[in-house]
Amino acid sequence: GFMLNAKQDTRTELLHTQIGSDEQLDTVLSQLPIKEEQKEAISTDVVLADAVNKLNATSATTARRVKRLRALVEDKKHYLRPYYSIEDLAKELNLSRIQVSRIINSELKKSFRDYLGELRVDYAKRLLKEHPEYTLEQVAKASGFIDAPALSRKFKQLTGLTPGEYKDANL
Repeated sequence: GFMLNAKQDTRTELLHTQIGSDEQLDTVLSQLPIKEEQKEAISTDVVLADAVNKLNATSATTARRVKRLRALVEDKKHYLRPYYSIEDLAKELNLSRIQVSRIINSELKKSFRDYLGELRVDYAKRLLKEHPEYTLEQVAKASGFIDAPALSRKFKQLTGLTPGEYKDANL
C-alpha cells in the first residue's frame, strides 16, 4: 500500500516538476521514505522522461521548420527564381545555412540542389503539356532554370528523357 502509492505520487510529482539537475533530483529522492531500488527506478524514469520531452520538442521544432521551408519554396514558388540559393532560404527562415541544409538532407532526404531541381522539372513537365507552343528556352526560364541546356540536363537526369521526348510522349 503506502510504499507503492508514495512511489507513484512521487514519480508523478517529479515528472510534472522541472528537475533542473541530477543534484536536485538526488536531493528530492533522498527525502523520500522509499527503498534505494525504488529511488533508482524513479531517477531513471525522470531522466528518460526528460530525454523524451527534449526529443519531442526537437522533432516538433523540426516539423515546424520543414513546414515553413516548404511553404516558402513550394507554395510561394521560390523554386522558380533562377538564382534562388540556400542562403536566400536560410535568411527567410531566420536560420543558418547549415541548419537549413541539415533539415533538407535529414527530413527531405535530398540536397537543396536536388530539391529545387525536382520541383523545377515537375513544373517544366506541366508547362510542356499545357503549353506545347512554348520554346524550350521559355519553358526553362519559366521553370526557374538559367537556360535550356540546364533544363535539359536536369530533366534527362531525373526522368531519363529529354524535354522533347517527354513532350512527344505526352501530347
